[in-house]
Amino acid sequence: MIVSWNVRDLLRMCIASIESTQDTLSAQIIVVDNGSDDGSAEAIRREFPWVELIASQTNLGFARANNLGLNLATGRYVFFLNPDTVLEEGALNRMIGFMERHDEFDVVGPKLVSPDGRGQWVCARRLPSARLLLFQALYLHRLPLVGERLWNRMCAYYDLNESQEVEAISGAAILARRTTIEDLGGFDEMFLHTGEDVDLCRRLRDRGSKIFYLAEATVVHFGGQSSSQVWARSGTMAILSTEMYLVRFHGRLHALMYRLVVQLVQMPIMVMVGLGKAFLRRDGRHDLRQRLDLAKSIWHWRKSELR
Repeated sequence: MIVSWNVRDLLRMCIASIESTQDTLSAQIIVVDNGSDDGSAEAIRREFPWVELIASQTNLGFARANNLGLNLATGRYVFFLNPDTVLEEGALNRMIGFMERHDEFDVVGPKLVSPDGRGQWVCARRLPSARLLLFQALYLHRLPLVGERLWNRMCAYYDLNESQEVEAISGAAILARRTTIEDLGGFDEMFLHTGEDVDLCRRLRDRGSKIFYLAEATVVHFGGQSSSQVWARSGTMAILSTEMYLVRFHGRLHALMYRLVVQLVQMPIMVMVGLGKAFLRRDGRHDLRQRLDLAKSIWHWRKSELR
């Protein structure tokens, strides 16, 4: 299951990696194109005619598009995969093999690595707490000397070289038993951008499901290739989605504290950094405009109208 927006070449690489690594597995590949204008849908029809393509005329968002594709899924397992990923040899087989041997787990996630080989902490993490989200909004993880230690304790808690049960994995690559996800109702479409994966993991754990991180299965994740094209809009929706998560699981008081910290601390710091870059770098003006657009949307606490 791949939801894609304006990353045609990466999407082609992703599908090709599935084909080249699936071995004897029977894979039903479903692509939901979220209104791309870069020829993604045409490329899929031309180069991968066996792929089941849903070409939406509008951007449905991550959650809604995945749920739409889920309606077509027929296999025992469903693999939600970002288009900016490439499966390394054996990754899919190892995840399926693990699930076949361990009925006690309903979801498994692979090790996500950047193109340079560095592990990405989001593939094995704790569920966000109000304290953690406030910690990030205040940029405390960037404090000299103690910031990295605090980050490792609160965020990058798990050893990515060790396969283990975890609280949450990344929505970039989630393999789950299809009936489990269907019983859960899929992703919650309330979320605008980001938060869908941790919400799913939270609801899974609340119903008694167990989540496993499989370090032996590796997926290269380029990361942020769609959202970077609309940075201010994506940033706004991510912040609003975080507030929704806090309201749902930690209460309105913590959500209000988060909003005030973002508006009164995070946004001013972000704009000041942008001013510094604009002063020192020739290409800093565009970056500053993006930051000002984001700050304006967050001040009014509404979704940015920018595409």
